[in-house]
Amino acid sequence: MSLALITGATGGLGKSLAKSLSKRGYRLILSGKDEKSLRELAKDHDAEWVVCDLSKDLSPLYRAIEKNKPDLLINNAGLGFYGTFESLPQQEEMLDVNIKAPVSLAMSFISVLKKEKKTGILLNVSSAAGYFSFPYFATYAASKSFLRSFSEAIDYELKDSGIRVLVAMLGQVDTPFRERASLGQFSKRDSSVIDVEKAACALVNQIDKKKGLLIIDWRYRILVFLSRLLPKLWLYPILSRSILRRISVNPR
Repeated sequence: MSLALITGATGGLGKSLAKSLSKRGYRLILSGKDEKSLRELAKDHDAEWVVCDLSKDLSPLYRAIEKNKPDLLINNAGLGFYGTFESLPQQEEMLDVNIKAPVSLAMSFISVLKKEKKTGILLNVSSAAGYFSFPYFATYAASKSFLRSFSEAIDYELKDSGIRVLVAMLGQVDTPFRERASLGQFSKRDSSVIDVEKAACALVNQIDKKKGLLIIDWRYRILVFLSRLLPKLWLYPILSRSILRRISVNPR
């Protein structure tokens, strides 16, 4: 029976991933910041759990990887905020959670697999925003662009090892992410939002098929394709409006 470690497990997508993988017969190690929510979720799936704030100290997860030697690591946790760059105080925290933690955990996971002479899969959950230079979402989008580039490069480096590094580029998923990102100013649900159960199912299928890169879903695949045909001076206003209509107070 395979063992999966999921970060950001108590968020909307994390819970759905835990449910989907548990149904597939995976044993689970669940990680998040909220101990109470984590304990309840772990009880539902007869799983182990690890409290860890990815913006601070990763040592609890290093120990869990070293001790349990999971076959699958899903770097699902992510942090993003809407607004002008100078108005957001959480820039470095976003980089810690979205870049430093996935890179550090990938290094730990791959090192353990190689030492144990095991195969395995690392899935980095990125965002379709990572295909764009994104006004009012700049640091988040840039961090997700890094995660895509990093994942594809490392997957190639490991091609002869039996270890795969996959990356999923999600659009808006129906989770509390957008409410948190708006810092209490969320005002509009976009029509292109993806059902969270559908998104989790797509990720599990990606793992099963070992598909290196997946853009979820078809609407976002079309948007990414079309964006490559548009001049940036046309694209920036479109992207800006997509963020500004989600929040009730427009930046200056």
